[in-house]
Amino acid sequence: MKKYFTENNTDVSLRVQNGLTKVFTCPTEAYQHARQTGSYHYPLYGVKGGFAGYAVPK
Repeated sequence: MKKYFTENNTDVSLRVQNGLTKVFTCPTEAYQHARQTGSYHYPLYGVKGGFAGYAVPK
């Protein structure tokens, strides 16, 4: 399982695994999905702090 973190170093890996947060690599897709679901998007980072994509919570 991949590990995902927010910019505040909060681990959101379980939320992604449980389907409560969706991960996107394209910022436009993340933005559109967030608008459709009435949510928001934020950047995700990997274990070493590298950029891993965008997240949209449910």
